[in-house]
Amino acid sequence: MNLLYKSTRNAEKTVTASEAILKGLADDGGLFVPVTIAKLNVDMGTLKEMSYQETAYAVMKQFFTDFTEEELKSCITKAYDSKFDTE
Repeated sequence: MNLLYKSTRNAEKTVTASEAILKGLADDGGLFVPVTIAKLNVDMGTLKEMSYQETAYAVMKQFFTDFTEEELKSCITKAYDSKFDTE
């Protein structure tokens, strides 16, 4: 099930994560926030042993539910790798 996002100014209209990202701000000028906060299904012991990319995926998949695993992992890898680019 997709996690939906609502405006901080009007909770009636909801959008998916990808719609919120593309819009940036809600039509009413509010910020998009999740309708509910997902529970992270990884215990702290496991989390501390995970790499940055694994941790990012575990968290992001709870909030960006309309993205595929491949899309999320690709974005995480690109973001992580870009911090080492010297161009």
